[in-house]
Amino acid sequence: MKKSIQNLVTIVTIVAGIVAVLSYIYQIKSNNPKLEILEITNENLTSLPRVKNLESNFYYKDSLITNLWKLNATIRNTGSKTIIGTGTSKNLIGDYLTFKLNEGFKLIDFNISENDFPYSMNRINNDVIFSFVQWRENEKIDVTVYAEQITSNNRKLEIMLNEREIIDGVIDYKKLNQPNENSNQIAINYLPKPLQEIFYWVGLVFFGLIFLVLPFGFYIELSKYYSFKKWKKKYGIQFKNKVNELYNNGEIKKIYNVEEASIDVWDKIDVPYPDIPTNPIGIMIFAMFTVFILFAIPLLWMIKI
Repeated sequence: MKKSIQNLVTIVTIVAGIVAVLSYIYQIKSNNPKLEILEITNENLTSLPRVKNLESNFYYKDSLITNLWKLNATIRNTGSKTIIGTGTSKNLIGDYLTFKLNEGFKLIDFNISENDFPYSMNRINNDVIFSFVQWRENEKIDVTVYAEQITSNNRKLEIMLNEREIIDGVIDYKKLNQPNENSNQIAINYLPKPLQEIFYWVGLVFFGLIFLVLPFGFYIELSKYYSFKKWKKKYGIQFKNKVNELYNNGEIKKIYNVEEASIDVWDKIDVPYPDIPTNPIGIMIFAMFTVFILFAIPLLWMIKI
């Protein structure tokens, strides 16, 4: 029995170590810098519905623009880590981020209408160089871009960032009112973030316990069960006779099965004490209920609403 407890402690220690390593990896991964480019509006100004007898033309530096696009977007730090643009602790590869347009568009104007932090900006040909000291969590900039489409393809205007300019950076592109943006979300997303993390680790730890400890527990109980069957076959009749003898002498109360015998009874009879298993039916029900509950937790990451 002592050896079984030692083995159980060893397995639990291994599981705890695995969870600790995964927790460390998860924390590192979740702390990666992350920016979100949310497209608010994107329209071709030269293809707007025309009114009879009303004409308009767009010019830029005395040049006629025949295919003018306007894009409004919000760019926000959605990660949990501050993006540092200068100094020895910066997490930019260079000293700035570069805003680009997709192929087939020529930049006319790039304007930041609102900002939550100080910055500097320079334009180099079709790119915009964006410099800052710190871009903290949830801080944003609102940008308006005017561009001329210089090719005949049907692609819309896009504003892009190179995520590789940020060390371990991630750039998410989204659109306001994008189809299915708020539908088909996994169930866990409807819970507060602290609860999401709690459920994540509870599920992870208990899955480890299920796959490592639970089979070990079943093995122990099954061993007890078959060992107890052998004991009853070898000592069952002897136990019954000894107990009946004590009962007939008025030394003990009536005992109907081995489980009812107290320590005092065992001290009075010359029969080896068996390793009595837990009720197998009780174990089965408890195990099935536990597995059901714990397997339901990961479903929160899979069920879409």
